[in-house]
Amino acid sequence: DGWAKRAKTWAKRGDAFVLKVATIELHILAHPEAAEHVLKTRRGNFVKGDAYNGFRRIAGDGLLTAEGEDWR
Repeated sequence: DGWAKRAKTWAKRGDAFVLKVATIELHILAHPEAAEHVLKTRRGNFVKGDAYNGFRRIAGDGLLTAEGEDWR
């Protein structure tokens, strides 16, 4: 089961880890305070850039994809 595998990975690697899928590195933040740090407190330090363009087409400009003034 996919969720059981993810839970094992989370338990093994901790609350923040990198998951490589093909040629893409996904930075996983599994703890709410870590997500808040990246998405709110220090959002200016974490540029999403062109890597999110494909995801933006699917998800639109929301919390996870918007940047700058659009994010507010």
